[in-house]
Amino acid sequence: ASSLMTDAEQLAAQGDRISHGDQLSYLMETVANGHTFMSPMQSYHMTAKALSTMTLEDVNEAAAELCSHVSSIHDGAEASEGPIIAIACTPKGPKEGDPGFCDEDSLVQAIYEACQIEVEPEEDVVVPHTLIPEEELAKAIAENQPEWKGGKFTDGTPDTAADSLT
Repeated sequence: ASSLMTDAEQLAAQGDRISHGDQLSYLMETVANGHTFMSPMQSYHMTAKALSTMTLEDVNEAAAELCSHVSSIHDGAEASEGPIIAIACTPKGPKEGDPGFCDEDSLVQAIYEACQIEVEPEEDVVVPHTLIPEEELAKAIAENQPEWKGGKFTDGTPDTAADSLT
C-alpha cells in the first residue's frame, strides 16, 4: 500500500506540470473506460480513502479471484470454470529429449508441477523515500546552491542575460 500511496503522492505533486497532451489522453482513457475524471490531488485523496478501508482479507480475496485460473490446478483445489490457455515460446526445432523441446503434454505437465509447489509469502519490505541519508542531501544542497546564469551560445546566437527568457 505504501508504494501505491507514494505513486499517488508523486502524481499529485506533479499535477500542475502535466502536459495538455497527457491530460487529454488521460481524460479520453477515463471516459472510454467509464471512470471518473479527477485531478491528481483528488485522485491522491481518493486513493488514501480507499486504502484506509481496505483489509488484508479484501486483498487476499481479490488475489484469489484474479489467480483462480492458475491456483485451481493445485491438487485438492476447487476447479475453475472455463478453459485455461497457455502459450509457450521455445527455440525453433528442438527435438524430443532436448531441454528446449515443448509439446502440449510437456507444457501441461510443467504447469501442473509448478502449481503443486507451495508458495511462501514474501516479507514486507519498507521502501525508503530516498536512498541518500538526509544529512548527505542537506550537505549537497548547501554546497550546490542553484543560481541563474546567462545563456552562452557557440552557434552565433547572441548571449542572453540571466533574467531574460528566450
